[in-house]
Amino acid sequence: MKFLQTLGLLVFYTLLLLVIVTSVVYTVFLITPGIRVELGHYILKYYSDVIGISATGASGGEQLPLWAYWKFYLHWFLNIFVKGDLGYSQFDGKPFSALLGAPIRTTLSLAVVSVLLSLCFALGMFVLQLRWKDNPFVRAGIGGFKALSGLHYIVLSYFVLYGLNLRQPPHWILILIIAVGNGVLADTYTVLKEDFDKLINSPFYLGIQTRAGDKIFHLLKPLSLSFSRIMYSKFPAVLGGTFIVEYIMNVHALGLETIKAVVENDHLKMLVISFLITILIVVSTVLYHTVQKYVDPRPVKDL
Repeated sequence: MKFLQTLGLLVFYTLLLLVIVTSVVYTVFLITPGIRVELGHYILKYYSDVIGISATGASGGEQLPLWAYWKFYLHWFLNIFVKGDLGYSQFDGKPFSALLGAPIRTTLSLAVVSVLLSLCFALGMFVLQLRWKDNPFVRAGIGGFKALSGLHYIVLSYFVLYGLNLRQPPHWILILIIAVGNGVLADTYTVLKEDFDKLINSPFYLGIQTRAGDKIFHLLKPLSLSFSRIMYSKFPAVLGGTFIVEYIMNVHALGLETIKAVVENDHLKMLVISFLITILIVVSTVLYHTVQKYVDPRPVKDL
């Protein structure tokens, strides 16, 4: 029963968040006169039967009453869950369901693998620093990775594109750029080091020193919480960086589709992409809190 209540609350808050995000974006569109006219033409072309106004009965999108726009929004939002219909492009009339294929899979795989790789790099740097902190080569190597991490995604992408002359680089190069650049690796390393310093000075660590058994085993839970927190906090930033790298490298994914939507004035595509991004953020949040709850019910700050 408790599980069903939790699930119900999760669904309710997810729907509420989706309504808030998409309605805010849609409102911004409507208060812009040019976009409102374009949306009016789009609605009359594809959804005249929904709003009850025929295309022949209106000379332009600007003559649509405000309620017609919001009636279309409600129809569009409900159709996503009832029929799985995301709508059609304003630019070429193609269904947005194509975004659920390769574009979202590519973006999601690049972002998730990049976060994991950044965490692995940071963990490796931390272990090296912990064991050989007085070694000048180790210090220089860690400093070099931090300096490299300070470069923006645009700089790293254009270096690969023009400096290395790789017009269609393999995905592992894109993952490397996203995992290291824009301060992601340096921030991940800093957070990991801060969490470990807090852990070894906490009552929890002092307690396990008196217990029999392997210390590493006892540290698995708090370290797992730290890893999940880092992944959760870095995922939105890495997702935004993925969009940038995809566009520069001309990768068919959500990043390129977003820029195309802006260039083509395809406002409904921007609305759909906002919807999909919100879903991804909600899923990452749920996964994080699930790990936090079942690995150890106590908050990280109490460990």
